[in-house]
Amino acid sequence: MRPAGSRPPRLYGLPKIHKEGVPLRLIVSNIGAPTYQISKYLAGLLNRITGNSAHHVKNSFQFVQTLKSLRVQPEDLMVRFDLVSLFTNVPIVDSLELLSQHFEDDVLALFKHVQTSTFFCFDGQFYEQTGGVAMGSPLSPVIANFFMEDYEKKAIE
Repeated sequence: MRPAGSRPPRLYGLPKIHKEGVPLRLIVSNIGAPTYQISKYLAGLLNRITGNSAHHVKNSFQFVQTLKSLRVQPEDLMVRFDLVSLFTNVPIVDSLELLSQHFEDDVLALFKHVQTSTFFCFDGQFYEQTGGVAMGSPLSPVIANFFMEDYEKKAIE
């Protein structure tokens, strides 16, 4: 997991063609970055304890199957919730606190290092992401799922 021949993460944007004004979805590509291999390792560890919620949807195929099995009555009300900028709104301190309930201090230190080492290069300049997790890290989607599962559990309770 030790980095060799690393390069800094790079920022690029993908156009959201379905949105008015075609804004960019910013991605911080971590491939080849110093924390990339550690992120992959930690994502594997965290994957073992996520996806256990009754409301978890593994993929789009499962989502379609779930929708097909639903029988909506005329008096039912369907609601959709959409999260805006999920990754950049995942609170690092809160997610680390949740992680501390499942992992020992040495592994927790790795999670903290990866989540707080959020520098990237754009147009020859270096920047640091100051909020949330970076879209483009192998760990970010798993952290986002982990955090949202806890958030949903608390909201439903």
